[in-house]
Amino acid sequence: MRGNTNNKNLKIALFVLVIVAAIAFIVQNSRSGQGDCMQRGRDFAKQGQEWQAIQEFSKAIEIDPNNVEAYKERVKLQPWKEKIEDYGKLIELEPQNPRWYEERADCYMEKYQYSHAYPDYIKCLEMESQNSEVYCKLASAYLKQGDYSNALTNFNHTLELDPKNKVAYSGRASIYEKQNNLAKAVDDYTKLLSLSTDIKEKNQYIKTIAKIYSRLGDHEKAVISMNKDTLHEVASEFFNEKNFSEAVFYLTKYIEMGGDGYKMRGTSYQALGDYTLAIADYTMALENLNLSKTASAQEIERLNFNKAMAYWGRGSCYYKQSNIDKAIEDYTDAIKFAPNYALLYCYRGDCYLHQGDEGQALANYSKAIEISPEFALAYEKRGNLYQKLGKTAQAEADFAKMKALESQK
Repeated sequence: MRGNTNNKNLKIALFVLVIVAAIAFIVQNSRSGQGDCMQRGRDFAKQGQEWQAIQEFSKAIEIDPNNVEAYKERVKLQPWKEKIEDYGKLIELEPQNPRWYEERADCYMEKYQYSHAYPDYIKCLEMESQNSEVYCKLASAYLKQGDYSNALTNFNHTLELDPKNKVAYSGRASIYEKQNNLAKAVDDYTKLLSLSTDIKEKNQYIKTIAKIYSRLGDHEKAVISMNKDTLHEVASEFFNEKNFSEAVFYLTKYIEMGGDGYKMRGTSYQALGDYTLAIADYTMALENLNLSKTASAQEIERLNFNKAMAYWGRGSCYYKQSNIDKAIEDYTDAIKFAPNYALLYCYRGDCYLHQGDEGQALANYSKAIEISPEFALAYEKRGNLYQKLGKTAQAEADFAKMKALESQK
C-alpha cells in the first residue's frame, strides 16, 4: 500500500517538474523571441528601414504587451497618430515618468493642437517643477494661442530657473511689443543681444531694437550700436514697408558714415513729395554710379539698370515739377540704359503729350506695345490718345485689348 502511494507521489512530482520545465522553456523562448525582435528592430532602424523596424518592435509588443522598451523604440518611428497612441501606452505603463508627458505634448505642438499640449506639459511640471525647458514650451503654447497672461507667467518662470534662456526672452519681448510695453521689450531684446554670439543674430536684434526706438521717437538711441551695414539694413526694411520718413532718417545716417544710399533716399523723398531733395539725391546717385575697368558683364548690366532707375526717378520728379523738357531728357537717358523697359516709353510718351506733341506720344506708346505686347497700360494710354485724335476704331481696338489683358490677371 505504501509502495503504491510512493509511486503516485513520484508521478505527481514528475508531472509538476515537466510543467515547470515547460513553462520555463516557454518563458525562455518568449524572452529570446522578444530579444530577437528588439535587436532586429534596432538594426532596421539604424539602416533607415523604419517600417521594418516598426514591424519588429510590434512583434515584441505582441509577445509582451507591457514591453516598455519596445514602445520606447517604436514611438520614435511612428507616424503622428500612432505616436500619440504609443505615448498614451507609455504613460499607462509608467505614469510617473515625466518624459512621456513632455514628448506627447511636443507631438501635439507639431500639429498646432495647443489645448492638448497644455495638460501634458503641466503634468510634467508637477513631477519636475524645476524644468525650465518645459516651462518655456508651455509658455510658447500659450503664446501661440494668444493667451499672453499665461505665456508671460511661464516665460517668467523659465527665466527665474534659467536666466540665459534666449527663447524665453524672445517670446516675452514679442508679447511686450504686442502689448505696446516697448520699454520692457527693448530690455529683453537688449538682453538677447548680450547673450548672442552670432553676428547675424546680433544684427537682427539691433535692427529690432532700432525699430522700437523709432516707434518711441528716440532715433538717436536707435543708431548708437549700429554699424554702417546695419544702418543700411534697417533703412531698407523701413523702405520696403513704405515707411519713407524713417527710411530717410537711417539713410541719412548711412550716407554720413560713407554709404551710398542716395538712390534709395531719393526714391523716399520722391514718395514723400519732396521733389527738390529727391532730384538732388538722384543726381548724387548718378555721379556715384561708375564702372571699374575690370567690371564683369553682370556688374555692367546691374550698373546700367541702376542708372536707368535713377534717371527714371529724377525724370519723374521733374515731371511733377512741370519741368517737362528735363523729364524728357532723363527718360531718354533711362531708355539708353534700359531700352527694353516698356514703362519708360509710356512715361516719355506722357511728357510729349503734355507738350502737345501727339505724334511723339503715339510713337512712344506704340514702342512700349512693340516691346511688351501684353502691357495693358500702354494700350490704355494709346487708346485714350486715339480717342482724342478722333480715331475711334483704333481706340476701341486698344481698349478691347486692354480689357482682355486685365481680365487675365
